Amino acid sequence: MERVYYWESKALTQVTDFLCYMDLRLENYDELYVIRDKNEIIATGAIKGKVLKCIAVREHGGNLINKVMTHLINRVNELGYNDCFIYTKPSVYKSFEFLGFKKIAVTENVVLMENSLDGFKVFLNNLKLYKKKGYSGAVVVNCNPFTLGHRHLIEYASNLCDHLHVFLVWEDASTFSKEVRYNLVAKGISHLKNVSLHKGMDYIISNATFPSYFLKDDVDVIKEQIKLDLNIFESIAEVLNITHRFIGQEPFNPVTNMYNRLMAQELSKKNIQVTEIKRKAVDGEIISASKVRELIAKGSICEVKTFVPNSTYNFLLSYEGLKIIECLRKEYNSEHLV
Repeated sequence: MERVYYWESKALTQVTDFLCYMDLRLENYDELYVIRDKNEIIATGAIKGKVLKCIAVREHGGNLINKVMTHLINRVNELGYNDCFIYTKPSVYKSFEFLGFKKIAVTENVVLMENSLDGFKVFLNNLKLYKKKGYSGAVVVNCNPFTLGHRHLIEYASNLCDHLHVFLVWEDASTFSKEVRYNLVAKGISHLKNVSLHKGMDYIISNATFPSYFLKDDVDVIKEQIKLDLNIFESIAEVLNITHRFIGQEPFNPVTNMYNRLMAQELSKKNIQVTEIKRKAVDGEIISASKVRELIAKGSICEVKTFVPNSTYNFLLSYEGLKIIECLRKEYNSEHLV
């Protein structure tokens, strides 16, 4: 296996051409590898975090694919991950089953698989401990950081059901780390006695992990991600007897609007009702985490207090919070240098 680096333009062009020939495309990755035969690429593979992607072999047979997969899995393990994931086409997923991968979710065009021994089934079994009697609902949030808007959504939803399950996106692709976000949410909703907070782990899909290299149309990419996400959520809902999912109104983001529409259509088939809750506003301005981050970056900390609960504001004034503020201000200043 030969590693290809970002600055090797000629090699990257060769990889792009090879993947195009294999009806795939090159997309964002951390590390990219190839196998050559007489200077001609005959196999490729890449990793992004713990996700394996851009896997293609020119020749049929198991030896070459085994070599690619073994190298990528070992490399993921070296980077500190105990397991890994792969998104592939339904027509070829059995090739990965022979290598120890198990299906998590399936759509017409995509199969999500993992090679973890303590994987999705264990995640679902652990959730069974939180199953409650009565009418249960669910909310999925990222909270980067936790705002009064998030609290409004969760409070409103908790009043509409006997028990509410809040799932936090558990990927570190946000300014505020997953542990920080979890603690801010936990403190911000501690007064709600009928709410359980869950770490989404690897099973609440995010844009950062979902690949698009085998889906040519960007709209199809979004739709397939949504379908996979909902496929997984249906399994979670079945375990917790969730019959309702609450979402915040999204007046600005067209992708989120598409997600909300498709969610309502798909979940209704499983007898799960979707309720859209109007976003909370302050002086006519809708509260959003992105607005809070913008104010922080500009140094308008006093204004931030209007949009976040005391627990979030107090964190921002802590040593750890001040480090995040400094990072945001540096990013903002570098982007706005004249």
